[in-house]
Amino acid sequence: MYGLIVTGIFSVVALFLRIIQLDYLDYQKSEIQPTAVVFLILFLLMVIIGLVYLVGWLIYNFIESGDQRDSLTNLRANKEKQRNIKEKISAITPILKAMVDAYSEHEKGIFERILNDKGNLTTAAAHFPDLKNDGIVQLQAQTLVNCYDELCELQNRYQKLLAEANFRRVNPWLLRSLIDEVPADLAEPK
Repeated sequence: MYGLIVTGIFSVVALFLRIIQLDYLDYQKSEIQPTAVVFLILFLLMVIIGLVYLVGWLIYNFIESGDQRDSLTNLRANKEKQRNIKEKISAITPILKAMVDAYSEHEKGIFERILNDKGNLTTAAAHFPDLKNDGIVQLQAQTLVNCYDELCELQNRYQKLLAEANFRRVNPWLLRSLIDEVPADLAEPK
């Protein structure tokens, strides 16, 4: 961009000097010098190239501005999903703990009953048909593990989105006035 500006300035200066050198401002000469036309064409070409570059740069800035708004929206949605998963984890954890405690008490009762029946396992199985109750505990534990996995994935994605949004804000090729700043509530994950 700066090269085009410098080239354009040099073209204007060269054109101006050429006009003065040829005494182009003298009203007695009516013919147009070919070198002045060449410089004028070069100058106009440089202006057109500079304008095309400027328009492309502005379009790029507006696209990045839209991407920044999308990133901020995704950050908000990601943060909301993380909050929901944390609520789910906090709801599952006490239930799982209560089930494990209840099951351990249940197992104590089974083993006491087996010891009282002199090791007769069929009698214990008849009195305690839900010996396979640990499947519910395993299912809840698996749900908890899945929640933690999903939470880790969301936190990783959140960090990537946050890094992209912060980079857009300091990117020297972008107009900072077009790029939305990352709000403080999204700047650090909780």
